[in-house]
Amino acid sequence: GVVRGHGGRYQGRNSQVAKSDRDRSAVALPLRSCYNVQYSLPVGRLASLEHSLTRSLPTLEKFIFTLSESVFCFVHQVINFIVGCRKVRTSDKMMMKLALLLLCLGLYSQESNAEAGHWSYGGSTGPSHWGNLVSSCNGRRQSPINIETANVMRENWAPFVFKNYDMKPRRMRIKNNGHAAQVEIDAAAAPRVDDGGLAGEYIFAQFHFHWGSDSSKGSEHTINGVRYPMEMHFVHYKTEYGNIRTAVTKADGLIVLGVMFEISQTDNPAFTPLINALKEIREPDMTIEVDAQYPLRAFLPRNLQSFYRYEGSLTTPTCNEVVTWTIFDQAVPISESQMESFRNLKFTDGKSLVNNFRPPQTLTNRKVLMSFDGAGSDASSMKSMGMAVYFLSSLAIVMANM
Repeated sequence: GVVRGHGGRYQGRNSQVAKSDRDRSAVALPLRSCYNVQYSLPVGRLASLEHSLTRSLPTLEKFIFTLSESVFCFVHQVINFIVGCRKVRTSDKMMMKLALLLLCLGLYSQESNAEAGHWSYGGSTGPSHWGNLVSSCNGRRQSPINIETANVMRENWAPFVFKNYDMKPRRMRIKNNGHAAQVEIDAAAAPRVDDGGLAGEYIFAQFHFHWGSDSSKGSEHTINGVRYPMEMHFVHYKTEYGNIRTAVTKADGLIVLGVMFEISQTDNPAFTPLINALKEIREPDMTIEVDAQYPLRAFLPRNLQSFYRYEGSLTTPTCNEVVTWTIFDQAVPISESQMESFRNLKFTDGKSLVNNFRPPQTLTNRKVLMSFDGAGSDASSMKSMGMAVYFLSSLAIVMANM
C-alpha cells in the first residue's frame, strides 16, 4: 500500500514510476480517498478512473506521484476530464496534456518548496505564509505559544529521569542548516528521558537554537508576553518508534525540552567549545565535527523539575502536531559576546541569521500545566533564579570533565 510519510507525501512514488499492475495499486489508495469519500463513486467506476490515469498519461506519473493528496485529487480530475472529453480532437488533447504537464511541474515546485528548505523567517515565505506552503502549519495545536502564568494549572508528576545525560559524548557535529545552529552527538550510550509526566521513554536526537538580532528578542515561546534573547530546543523521539522520521508521524512521537537564556556579565564556560565552533560554520550548510568537552547535562538548567507542559507542534515547517513541550522555568546564562557568535551566522539566502523565531500561535482550547507550586513564573522571577548557583553547578561539571 501507499504510506503517508514525513512531509505529507506518498513515500516511494517519487523514486521511479511503477509499471502495469503496480501502477494501479500505487494510485489506488489516494484515488479511493479522493473519490469514495468525496464523490461516493461505485467500485467499477473507480477502477475505470484508476485505469485511465495509469494507462493514458504515463509521462505525468513521475510528477503526479510526488504531489500531496489534495493536489493529487485535483490533477486527476483534470486528467479524467481531458481523457473523457470525446468532442475534443486528439491533437487538442495532446496540447491539453502538455499544458497539464506544465501545471504539474508548477504544482510540484510549489509543493516541494517547504520540504526542500524554501521557507524562511521573513517576506513571502515567512511564518505568516507557512500555511500556504504546508497546510499542517494552519493546525489548531501549533507552537510556540505565549505562556500566561495566571492561567497555568498545577499538575503532580513523577520527577524526570535523565539517562546518560551525565556521560560525555565522543563527538559533536555542529551545523549551520541555513535556519539555525544544530548540534548532534556521537555517544556510546544514547541519552534518554523518562517519567516527568511523559508517555514513555524518549531518545535524544539533536538540539538547536533560536535567537534575535539583539537581546530584547530571540526566544520562540514567551512568558507573559516577554521574550528572551535565545531559546534552545532539545529534541527527542519516542523509543518505540525507532527513529525520528517515523516518530514525526505519530501523535506522541516527539518531546522537546525548551530552555530559555538570559544575558549575564560573564561567559558561560559550558558553551565555550560550541561558541568557538560557530566561527567555522558561518555559511549555510557548513558542518564541523569536534571532540565533545562536556556531557549534555552541562547545557541544561540546574533545576530540571520545574517546568511548563503543553501539547503542540514543530515550530518550523512541516509544523507536525506531534510534540509534547516542556519549557523549563529556570533560564540559562549566556554573555552578550557569546550571543554575537550566533548572530554572525548566515541564512540560506546569505543574510544574517537572526530573528529565526516563529511568533506565538493561538492556544485555542489547550491547557498549559506546570510541575511546581505557585502562580507560575514571570520574566522577573525567572531572572532571579540564582545565576551564581547555576555558574557554580556548571563550573563543577566543567572541572569534572577537564
